Amino acid sequence: MSGNWKYAKYGMLYKYRQKNLGTGGTCDARYCYSVWMRHLIHYYEVTRQIPHSIAEFGPGDTIGVGVAALLCGVNKYYALDFVRYGGMRKIDIVFKQLLDMMRNKSDIPDDTEFPGLYPKLRSYTFPDWILTDAILRQCLNEDRIETIRDAVMHVKKKQRSEIICYLAPWWTEDITGIKVDMVFSQAVFEHIDDYVNAHRIVAKIARPGAVVSHQIDFSCHCCAEKWNGHWSYGRIMWKMVYGTRPYFLNRVPCSLHIREMQRAGIQIIRVIRIKGRDGIGQESVCREWRKINKRDLQTRGAYIIGVKTERKK
Repeated sequence: MSGNWKYAKYGMLYKYRQKNLGTGGTCDARYCYSVWMRHLIHYYEVTRQIPHSIAEFGPGDTIGVGVAALLCGVNKYYALDFVRYGGMRKIDIVFKQLLDMMRNKSDIPDDTEFPGLYPKLRSYTFPDWILTDAILRQCLNEDRIETIRDAVMHVKKKQRSEIICYLAPWWTEDITGIKVDMVFSQAVFEHIDDYVNAHRIVAKIARPGAVVSHQIDFSCHCCAEKWNGHWSYGRIMWKMVYGTRPYFLNRVPCSLHIREMQRAGIQIIRVIRIKGRDGIGQESVCREWRKINKRDLQTRGAYIIGVKTERKK
């Protein structure tokens, strides 16, 4: 038990240790570039197109992933988040670095640079079969770059623009009328307590035929000795481990996310699971999660991609 108490202590003291709320990662242009290219490639495999409009759940410290998407030909980007993060002041720097990478047709940063980044790709070379020279000339002409730059500066000043719409918090904003070709997230849905409603909102803003692309991390996020040890905590202990954080983990396993996506009208095309090693076994799972199946208990992460179906009349 002593090992568990140190994690409970950290959770309870979180607000005294954490001065600036942030997520880490998305202030790095190369990370943003790598994330977007992975989702774009999977989207293209389904549709053979580049999306015109996209929505990102949980952009994090900056909207860098969305900026990368705009530079690849996306015309409208919605960023839906929990709160506005302090790292947004760096977005103009991230924009400049992303623009250089696009102009240079840089290869996608791979496992050497980001070993924990998913989904994995068969090849990390620049996807010129998607972003052809002709498309790049359209995406990176000076007028369009200036339009994107202006939009980025509007967001930095907490203003809306024609091509970027930043909504935070996502559950209180009016999303009526938003319809996009793609909704994606990167290591976000494990943090959303109201995940059922979040999946419904994803389906609501996705037009029929739109692609939904989620990478979800099911590990304990350093709150237990074993990577899946968060499923061993009972209700009271978990409340203490969660502590004073504004959000943390919902502990929802892979199959429940798939179920809620399907209930919301998303037809699942592919699920790529990452199996964890040396975790807790079924005998150590707490009563609340006793019914978790063996496959979910061993799933450390998963990439889930699906398509929004037509509503039945």
